[in-house]
Amino acid sequence: VENQAFVLGVNRTGYDGNGYYHTGDSVALDPTGMELWNGRDQEQAGTVTLEVETLRHVREKLAFWMDADRFSMATNNTK
Repeated sequence: VENQAFVLGVNRTGYDGNGYYHTGDSVALDPTGMELWNGRDQEQAGTVTLEVETLRHVREKLAFWMDADRFSMATNNTK
């Protein structure tokens, strides 16, 4: 939730070439962690529309970004 982003976790189903079984369990979550889609134990494809307005609203309402540390990743490449 602190990253305020949509999360898509995808996995496969069925047996792989080494005999391991994969259960699927793909999921799509909104920026607050609420499920938008869940492919639990199913061999299927899902479609989810990610709305930028949802993201904007969450970032405005939960302004965690204001607590961010300010730092620089500058490097010195002089020899």
